[in-house]
Amino acid sequence: METKPLDIDCGNGVVVRLTGTMDRARISKTSVGTGIADLKSGSAAVQKGVANTKGHAAQIGTYELLYEHSTGESITDDAEIIGLKTKGKAEIATGKISGAKQIMTGTEDQPGLIEFAADMFRTGKFYPNPRSLLCSEKFCPRFKACIFKGD
Repeated sequence: METKPLDIDCGNGVVVRLTGTMDRARISKTSVGTGIADLKSGSAAVQKGVANTKGHAAQIGTYELLYEHSTGESITDDAEIIGLKTKGKAEIATGKISGAKQIMTGTEDQPGLIEFAADMFRTGKFYPNPRSLLCSEKFCPRFKACIFKGD
């Protein structure tokens, strides 16, 4: 599903635009409501008979925001991860993620990832992470001057 771009005003003239497609995700309509089902594959996609959901909530939350923005329809059900194990014995399992959108948007008591990112864009303070795939000249405008990259 192609999604409509979602602009997020970070302040100080900085606007972040979320774009993309839900390539391996699908819309799930149940008696509870509308949710996102996303396919994950790999050697650790299924652990102890359950789909591994760890680390996927932010991506699912982004899908939920883009779906709601693109369609005007609310996400009202938990997200589902469909795990396909690709190493060893073939296994397929599911796992649930609740409140994925709130991880992105936050709550009244806790900021979400969007607010943290907006603060970083607004102030220019990016925490060093030399192990990140984004730690490269291609993705980081301060790469040449960075003392943290560990050349």
